[in-house]
Amino acid sequence: MEIKIGFTDNPRELVINAKGKKEEITNQINDALSKPTDASAVLAIDDAKGHTHLIRRAAIAYVEIGSESARPVGFA
Repeated sequence: MEIKIGFTDNPRELVINAKGKKEEITNQINDALSKPTDASAVLAIDDAKGHTHLIRRAAIAYVEIGSESARPVGFA
């Protein structure tokens, strides 16, 4: 599942191909973003290749969560 994260002071976005179910990832992101304002709070997301991305909560402007289904390959 593709997750796009935009940052407050950067025009580029971070795209992560996350592993896991959409509901689990959505809850994880909601939990991280709904905590009281704390500059040291971090959102941790694991991608499909086994990497862990640590993102400072204060720097996140938006999060876009894609669909859970894989894109079809080839012609329809």
